[in-house]
Amino acid sequence: MASTQGTSSVMDSDPKNRFKILLATDIHLGYKEKCDIIGHDSFITFEEILKRGQEEHVDFILLGGDLFDKANPSKETYIECTRLLKKYIFGDAKIGFNISDDYEVNYNDPNVNIAMPIFSINGNHDDSNGRRGKSAMDLLHTLKYVNYFGKYTNLNEVHMKPILMSKGTQKLALYGLSHIPDKRLVKLLHEGKVTVDKPDDDEGQFFNLLTLHQNRAYRGADNFIKEEYLPDFMDFVFWGHEHDYCWKPKQNGENAFSLLQLGSSVATSLTEGESKRKNIGLLEISNNTFEYKPIKLETVRPMVFRSIDLRKYELRLNTDDGCDDKTKVKELIRENIEQMIEEAKSKETANEAQPKEPLIRLRILYQHEKHRITSEIRFGQQYNQRVANPSTIIKMTSSLTDRRGEGISNRDPNDDVSLQDYMKHCFENSTNEFEIFTPELLTKVREVLALQLSADENARNMINNSLARACDFLKDTMPKDKANIDRELAKFRDTDDQVLREIETGIRNVGNSNQSTSYGYNQSTPFYVAGQKRPRATTRINVPTGQPSIKDMFKKD
Repeated sequence: MASTQGTSSVMDSDPKNRFKILLATDIHLGYKEKCDIIGHDSFITFEEILKRGQEEHVDFILLGGDLFDKANPSKETYIECTRLLKKYIFGDAKIGFNISDDYEVNYNDPNVNIAMPIFSINGNHDDSNGRRGKSAMDLLHTLKYVNYFGKYTNLNEVHMKPILMSKGTQKLALYGLSHIPDKRLVKLLHEGKVTVDKPDDDEGQFFNLLTLHQNRAYRGADNFIKEEYLPDFMDFVFWGHEHDYCWKPKQNGENAFSLLQLGSSVATSLTEGESKRKNIGLLEISNNTFEYKPIKLETVRPMVFRSIDLRKYELRLNTDDGCDDKTKVKELIRENIEQMIEEAKSKETANEAQPKEPLIRLRILYQHEKHRITSEIRFGQQYNQRVANPSTIIKMTSSLTDRRGEGISNRDPNDDVSLQDYMKHCFENSTNEFEIFTPELLTKVREVLALQLSADENARNMINNSLARACDFLKDTMPKDKANIDRELAKFRDTDDQVLREIETGIRNVGNSNQSTSYGYNQSTPFYVAGQKRPRATTRINVPTGQPSIKDMFKKD
């Protein structure tokens, strides 16, 4: 596949001036290790990654977190991991790049012969835990198998320092941000407590590379990291944790760096995103620009995901042919599974190490209880020895409906449905404006507002009292005749401005009285370069930028 080049600059043809880095993330060694069928999949793929690094003669391998599926893996997992590392990373080959003296690397140890170094941050699965904050990654680092960096034990303040490298004329500043709970990290960013050292680089000779392991996709307010939060002087950002694969680096419009979401190396859930092809990447850097080439992994077990909605098959299911409803549904499911098994064959490669039994997941959305297959595990047993996951091959999911019987979404019930998404749906789909002011929705509004504040009891009481006043106003003025509801709502809008202003004023007053904590959104970049003057932390609680005002929450255009 053609490579992706970072800028219009010309890459140096001399390999002595060019960094060659193999990128991989979310390998999850030990995933489902007790399963006889898929328990060894992660190790097969890990060996392919190490072998590819050898074949490409890379300077080092950079891992984006979650090397292990658990912080304290089993003895069997750890033994197999170290066996593979010994097989591929040791040797007499000369390391072709230099590194700053302030960071201790394994290949500088005279007692260890490292031919292919590995640099790695930790993810949320293999992060440090326990009273002493140690994990399997610390053990690998101590035994000189892996150069573990980007670990932060003080979650009240984060100070990022780069590992400075050079190869010929090319200089590289490698930053690592191991996993920090996203809400905690966002809070630190808003308070200006995340700082980053920038190399003394007046001539712009350093290529700045950041690897991190955080939520990139939206998973609730303040539970993901926005791209604009990242330092604007970065040249390339390697993002771990998200398992979906984006095939080439994305140019960030705000900060002008390139961002790569490589995706996981193995499938750890039966979802559509995990069924996409798995890749690692080859990143080459010279003349302060880069070339990137995706490399398809050939040992990943084939996986096919499909979702069907039984509402689209109503004509077939309602045909009077003497068969009961569940029999018709089972036949439809079998047809789809057979098609999926055939589709999985197209994902097989010529690599003999690739497991051939595919992972198959068919999600069936149903509305009527008569169509639900209650014994999903028993149904899947007919595919024993044909698929890797017969007991989880199908998933019956009831279509979410609102109180008018209309589908809200076809999302899996295991997915998180945020309060904000619920509110947005109600505002966008309500045909009768009176429905917006149901007690259920007012409760949701109260919860959203409370989440934006601290746990201060006075704040919650103020919000509850203010909303109660709004509800009392509606109860007193709403006519029994529904034909006049719109007219009365118009009257409420003419008078509710004062009520809503009091709510917002009360929130700000609570914020001003709570001087110890800042919950405001700072418009400056949340990362601050060490040595520069930081903007003064705000103490005023504001409605976050981009969020609807309280008045907007009550009104519909």
